[in-house]
Amino acid sequence: MPPTDAVSSVYSRVCSFRLRLPFQHVCRRLSDRVRVFLHSRSGAAAVEFALVLPAILLLVFGAAYLGIYIGLAHSLQQLSADASRYAMVGLDRDERRTLAGDAITRAAEAYPMIEADRLSYRVEEADRWLTVRIAYDVSASALPPIVSRSIGRIDSLERSATVMLP
Repeated sequence: MPPTDAVSSVYSRVCSFRLRLPFQHVCRRLSDRVRVFLHSRSGAAAVEFALVLPAILLLVFGAAYLGIYIGLAHSLQQLSADASRYAMVGLDRDERRTLAGDAITRAAEAYPMIEADRLSYRVEEADRWLTVRIAYDVSASALPPIVSRSIGRIDSLERSATVMLP
């Protein structure tokens, strides 16, 4: 006997033994309704949806945030690579810094995910190597609390590119 039949059977036995004869029809009707309720599947989809919805939303918004993060990191990497290649043709250290800065400020406008006022850069030279480091402030980005608690708060994203000077 399935558990739902066992519950309704026990319920009907309790009603028939404890109550007097005039109330037995009420107990029978009530036990029939309990049996119908326990076998009903009409609200099961809504309950299952309510249970699964938070997990689905977490996956969807987590994937969207991860996509934004990867897109931003890729944009910064491309921006630093372009600036370092552009700056390597400068004749001296000061000209290379100026060329890198100009390249970054002009190219930052073309990237839709980057706001120029959150961007900072450094140009470093060591021997025959030129490195352009770009940092982007992401502290003002809207990060859901459940994500920030699980992965930690990310305040800055930094990428760099190094080229050999001619």
